[in-house]
Amino acid sequence: MKSKKEAFIIALVFILLLVAIKYDFNPTGFFAYQPAINHTWDFSNISSYIFNSSEINFTNNEVKLSRIPLFYQWQETSNKIASITSAIRDDIHDDTSKVIFLDENITNIDENKKLSIKFNNSLNNNDMISLYLNSMSKEPVIYLCPVNVACNTSNYGSAIATSTGNFSISLIISNLPLAADQFDINVNDTAKIDYITAVYSSTTAYNATNYSYVNASIETNDLNFEGQPKLGLFNEDSNLNNQHISYKYSIDSGLTWFDVSSNNLSNVNVSNSKIRILALLFTNSTVTPVLNSLSLTYYASCSENWTCSEWSLCASNIKTRSCIENNNCISPENKPQEVLVCGDFIRIYNVDSIELILVTSQNISNIPINLLEENSPNNSNLLKLKDLNLKLNKTINDSLINTTLKFFYNATEVDSLNINLSTMSFYYYNNASSLWEQIPTMVNLSGSYIIANLTHFSTYGVFASSNEAGSSGGGSGSGGGGSGGSSGSSGGSGTNSINQITAENEIEKKELQLAEEAKKSLSEEKTIEAEKTKEQISSAPLTGKTTFVGNIKTNLKNILAVSLIILLIVAYITYKIRHQKTFKDRKITKSK
Repeated sequence: MKSKKEAFIIALVFILLLVAIKYDFNPTGFFAYQPAINHTWDFSNISSYIFNSSEINFTNNEVKLSRIPLFYQWQETSNKIASITSAIRDDIHDDTSKVIFLDENITNIDENKKLSIKFNNSLNNNDMISLYLNSMSKEPVIYLCPVNVACNTSNYGSAIATSTGNFSISLIISNLPLAADQFDINVNDTAKIDYITAVYSSTTAYNATNYSYVNASIETNDLNFEGQPKLGLFNEDSNLNNQHISYKYSIDSGLTWFDVSSNNLSNVNVSNSKIRILALLFTNSTVTPVLNSLSLTYYASCSENWTCSEWSLCASNIKTRSCIENNNCISPENKPQEVLVCGDFIRIYNVDSIELILVTSQNISNIPINLLEENSPNNSNLLKLKDLNLKLNKTINDSLINTTLKFFYNATEVDSLNINLSTMSFYYYNNASSLWEQIPTMVNLSGSYIIANLTHFSTYGVFASSNEAGSSGGGSGSGGGGSGGSSGSSGGSGTNSINQITAENEIEKKELQLAEEAKKSLSEEKTIEAEKTKEQISSAPLTGKTTFVGNIKTNLKNILAVSLIILLIVAYITYKIRHQKTFKDRKITKSK
């Protein structure tokens, strides 16, 4: 039993190694790729950005912060001394020299007399005048009066002496309508004045301008995409100068912003088919960062758009056409069929805007077909265009090779309904799921019709969405119409399959060979196109569902694998020989 188990393991390893030698596994199946596109914001066009021109400076395709002037104003107030420049007693005697020094050289002012004084600076309210009196025997009241106006009550201030001898007395200017530098001094009794001075407040206004940088931002306009792209890497070229720049992105034209946490934006869902970038420049007020450019790599979605010519006439059971992909998608996967095997008999049926083309293996021109208009189940979110039911005679159904269905639309009606022509398509009604399911349909704009090849009979409908609604999948709901087909002999609602084209029951070997040769020619053309885009394909991202298909290998790994197998076989044989020898030795020993 143990030997059998070991033999099984060795055999299993041997088989696995053979598979490894024979095949190399490569991912194939349903995948899509797009060429990488790099969009760069180089700040060459100032109108492509949103910013405050007083804060952001564009120079030589660089974005920097502007030096903003900051204006300052302030005042400084100080007390200063005002000196006497003139002192005239009773309009006659010049006593200026007697009152400019404190030196006991005095001037006498008698009652009802005056001393007219002038200062070297104007005085104002709340300024103070000080008088130094000498050898006073009385306590007079001193009045500050307007020039040439005697006063003892209506004045600019007064002071009362409260002692005799030598002392100083001060009065505060008040009620002065305007600043002045000349006054009259009146007294109500003799006053001996030795020195007069004044203290006034001086206010100086200062202005200054300081230039500095402030934080600011710059925003790109929307980068619009066709369809919904796959984003890649975001990069920036900058000179920070020990400052900082942070970045945000928005997919709703700046209504909401999200931080660019890393350079990889592949997880961002650009549902609105647009994105914009915001750069925030931060400064310490003395140095500015410099932004040279921004860039974003993305993979544009490529929607295949095929245009095909009309099918050629059936010749030797072969009809052909040529198809061109208009959007220049790299290696498109949904190329329409360009070669079809056709039958000997073609019959065309028309009812209103529906055209049915039947290809059969026998002449059915004398067999009637009923085309009846009727209501069919609705399709959600799609516009109703046509209702139709088709009933086939069993003889026709049994001889069918191919069926083509056309629907001719009215351009005026399409425009009035605001229909999106790219969404117009045939659908069939799936009785099992009670849903409409779309079938491959081509739109011929020049001929104003849509066309599809039917692979089975069911209830068929023509649906389209409006330009506002966009395209929609199958389903049940409001709107819709259709054409349907069923076998006249079935009597029920079930579906009947159209006969598939095979070498055994429909076409002679020679005719099939012609079809294969035509297909091979088209395949070779497609291979040449694929070689031209090989470099682009190798660098594109791989997405979608993947399967594995084996390819035969003929490289160095074959030699290594074969060598390993030989070593395993030799090891196994050696093991078996030793095992048997040991068993025999034990048996001989036991018998002795």
